[in-house]
Amino acid sequence: MRVTVEFVGLPELRKTIGSKSLKVSLERGTMGDLLSQLERMYGAPVRNSLLDSKGNIHETIQVIRNGREWLARDNPMAELRDGDRITFLLMVAGG
Repeated sequence: MRVTVEFVGLPELRKTIGSKSLKVSLERGTMGDLLSQLERMYGAPVRNSLLDSKGNIHETIQVIRNGREWLARDNPMAELRDGDRITFLLMVAGG
């Protein structure tokens, strides 16, 4: 299965990857599998940018599937489908 992954508001990851998006091949198709594969591919920048100290997606990151469906940060078993576009979006607050 292949998914496209995009990073919005995560400059360290974009710098590491050299692009704002990439295609990732997965043997199994869950959010946890995707995070594990990204961490294997890019190491510390993924851990530091996306994950909290417990290995969960950080509370400041939102995950969006195909531009319209918000995925729960605390559900590593969320199923992904071949061709999905997963966007990791840094939420910024302020006034």
